[in-house]
Amino acid sequence: MSEWTPLSINLRKRNVPVNYICHCCNLEEETLEHALFWCKEVSAIWKKTALWSELGFLKGISCCDVLQRLFNRGWKNDLAFVCMVMWGIWYNRNCRVHGKKVRTEYRFIRLGVGYVGRVSDHSPEIERWFNW
Repeated sequence: MSEWTPLSINLRKRNVPVNYICHCCNLEEETLEHALFWCKEVSAIWKKTALWSELGFLKGISCCDVLQRLFNRGWKNDLAFVCMVMWGIWYNRNCRVHGKKVRTEYRFIRLGVGYVGRVSDHSPEIERWFNW
């Protein structure tokens, strides 16, 4: 999964002259896992969700492994929520790269909750995703 994404580090491997440092924190190489979970700015988004207690200890494993663990636990709505927030984070990353307006972190969380809420007929379990 991470080999075919247009991450700076992958572009560098293909000899495309780009800055391979993360566009959000400007501190580490931009890997898929760093861009979606572990960047300081991105992890601040995840920490605002109740799922951080599940995700926080998974540092060092691949993005696919994170999703697989959620899937194996049978948490379909949690997996859908994580995918929506990941989409929002990736969208924000692309806005940064291309000089467009960056969205706020709460918007990503609300986007994920809104989508999953519509899909799961407004399940009360959605409320547990928020820890504020």
